[in-house]
Amino acid sequence: MEYAIDYTLNVQSLEHLNSPGLAGLTLLYMIRGNATLHMKDQIYAIGKDSLFVINHNVPFALASEKNSLFLTLTISSNYIFKNYEDYFRYEYYIPNKEDASHIKNYTENLKAILSRIAIINFNPENFLRKLEINRLTSELLLIIISYFKVKTDTRSGTQKKYSKVVTQAIKEIRENYNGKLRLRDIAKSAHVSSAYLSKIFKDEVGTGFSEYVEHIRFENALHSLMYTNDPIYLISETNGFSSTRKFIDHFKSIYQTTPHKYRAQFKQGQPPLLDTSVQANDSLSLYTPAPGGNGSSEPDTETLPVLLADTFSQLTENVLDRDYPHANRSFYSPIETVTFEAKQQQNNPPVQHCDHVIFVGDIDEIQKKHVQQQLIELKRINAVNYIEIWDPVAEISDPDEIETDEPVISITPYDRYRLPFNFIRNEDIPVLMRIDYGKVVPDAARYREKLSHFLKHCSTKYGADYMQRWIFIINNDDQEALETASFRHQYKELRSCIKKLLPNAQVGLHYLFDMEADIRQSSFLSENLGELLDVISFDAIYDYEKRSPNPTLALEEFKSFVQRKTEYVRRYLKYHKVSSALILRKWNTLTGTTRYSNAKYFRGALIFNAITSLAQDVRYITMTLNTEIFPEVSPFLGKGKISVSGIAIYFMNLEKRPLYFVLQFSRRLQGTLLARTADYILTETDFGYQLVLLNPTIFDPFLSVQKDTTLQYNLRREFIINGIKSGQYYIKKYVLSQQNGALYQYYERFPTKYGRDYEVEEYLNTYVHPYFSVYDQIIGDDQLVLIEEFDINAVHFFELHKIST
Repeated sequence: MEYAIDYTLNVQSLEHLNSPGLAGLTLLYMIRGNATLHMKDQIYAIGKDSLFVINHNVPFALASEKNSLFLTLTISSNYIFKNYEDYFRYEYYIPNKEDASHIKNYTENLKAILSRIAIINFNPENFLRKLEINRLTSELLLIIISYFKVKTDTRSGTQKKYSKVVTQAIKEIRENYNGKLRLRDIAKSAHVSSAYLSKIFKDEVGTGFSEYVEHIRFENALHSLMYTNDPIYLISETNGFSSTRKFIDHFKSIYQTTPHKYRAQFKQGQPPLLDTSVQANDSLSLYTPAPGGNGSSEPDTETLPVLLADTFSQLTENVLDRDYPHANRSFYSPIETVTFEAKQQQNNPPVQHCDHVIFVGDIDEIQKKHVQQQLIELKRINAVNYIEIWDPVAEISDPDEIETDEPVISITPYDRYRLPFNFIRNEDIPVLMRIDYGKVVPDAARYREKLSHFLKHCSTKYGADYMQRWIFIINNDDQEALETASFRHQYKELRSCIKKLLPNAQVGLHYLFDMEADIRQSSFLSENLGELLDVISFDAIYDYEKRSPNPTLALEEFKSFVQRKTEYVRRYLKYHKVSSALILRKWNTLTGTTRYSNAKYFRGALIFNAITSLAQDVRYITMTLNTEIFPEVSPFLGKGKISVSGIAIYFMNLEKRPLYFVLQFSRRLQGTLLARTADYILTETDFGYQLVLLNPTIFDPFLSVQKDTTLQYNLRREFIINGIKSGQYYIKKYVLSQQNGALYQYYERFPTKYGRDYEVEEYLNTYVHPYFSVYDQIIGDDQLVLIEEFDINAVHFFELHKIST
């Protein structure tokens, strides 16, 4: 069957409107004036900018002030049901409360979409208007169904759920009500007897099969009567009635008037109300699909110019002023509900933070202006505690080798490092220096002498107190050499050399922890040398060369690898009775090895969870300052591959990568920890609360990083948080996601192989940042409810500032 109508749209200025109920979902939007809506034994006061949803088959009466204007959009139930089979299981309701802030944005979106539909519909010159309206109508329904549905009959305390047999029977009736429907045919298709279907149908639905079919036919015929000019006999015939007389008699028994008179009254705006005795039968009002189709209803051409003159500015304002994030969304996921408690207990731990070690490598890098700017910016957000450099001592000339005729030498071999060391000292950032054991071995005694000279010089120039905060790590990437007596001896000598001059400085080594090795075996740690280790550095890099050939197994191996490696290191050290502080050097959250994967696979939530969850086990965590220092792409890696042995904060110049904003969020987190999982963190602070909501997602970009694939990992969640103190709150919200703060998403706007000039860099520095908003909310009954949409690996950060009264 070709349906006649999918939607009807009207702008009306009526003082009174009575409706017996419409066979569809109706949005009533008050554009101007005030009105009273009488619906379901409830009276609602409606003011300008109010929006209501009127469910299918619900009679209502509207009384408004003179010259009031309201817009109504009715989407036929058949159209909705064809695209959403659970439509009739729910009612749709927009809370009309000022403190319902968690759904306020979606209500505003509905108003904006409704206004767009009206503007497009009333523009006859737009030859694409039907396509545009269909798109917007679908967008509108997605929002209503996702956020404003409630189970049918939930307000009366009951819920109806039908068996598979009855559900199938109802579906066939709704789809074929205009044709010949026989109980035995439907029973046969469901593989049950006619007697069984008849009994179970009446038991579950509350009315007999034949009565239900006639009711469905009548409601669809009523819709055709109101919104088409079809003759009565044709309406009767196309809606499955055996005769016109039968349809008229049935109509008169309900409305005490003929269909012809009803139609005339309806067009005048005052049809008779539906007999409430019929509506009392809930089973009839639950399932009443209405006709759909391909057309639309417009205001009368004579009154249209007047109505548009009064309403167009208001509708345009809705479109321009309202935030409308759904317009570009192509994916909608089911909504999930997450409930947790804000548990205030005496033993709630405080939020812990790792110290951030920023790797720059060659000390000369710090002479670059943009590197200095990057470090200053990181210090501003409290995201840098140490700067890691390679050992400069091996490259320094011996002071005795400097040839000069001056009685007092005016230059030193350390002058080449004067500018970078002056900078980091002025910024009061201590150094983590990695000593390459391979450069010590050729002449260990001479190296220790040069190291001693270097430390004395720095202590004199920059202050002993500052130098006491330095960390020294002896690096040896040869696991077998680590366990030799020679290495143990050299480590002790180096440590003694440093501690003699800087007794409070920390000295340790980089240890290669093999998760497949026997935890009991370690010559270095077994000889009670653990007490000589102030710190131990380790790596947590997933070895892709050893990954399982099965993509699913490889993905399972990678999940939480950084955390699992850290736990292994802790167990290893505990077995050997070593309590040294840990430094996580090389780590990453990548699950792909191509540059394309790195660009497309946003990992904000994974990085945030890694940094914040490691704080209880790791004292220091290392990150590379920028991708110039840590080149992800290298000819040594092979075409298209990237390095996964580190993670950078900046790209080039001052272009911030998502890690920058993750560090900013993690440093902002404070207070007492009330609740934590991989999906949320809740803390109590001096000013109120902090709440972090996450969508951590690991998938294999080897399979696909296309947008349609990543969209399947998007989430919609309703968070119900019990125990939040009631009161008025001032709330700040930040969103870090693919669309808000992901640098490479913006880089796609500049697809040039000739380089990006200063103007492009300025644009990126200005516009690449998280979304930020502020709003007020009243929290009642010690419960906060939020509904959030998450892109893949998005981070939503809230600060709830309680207003004192």
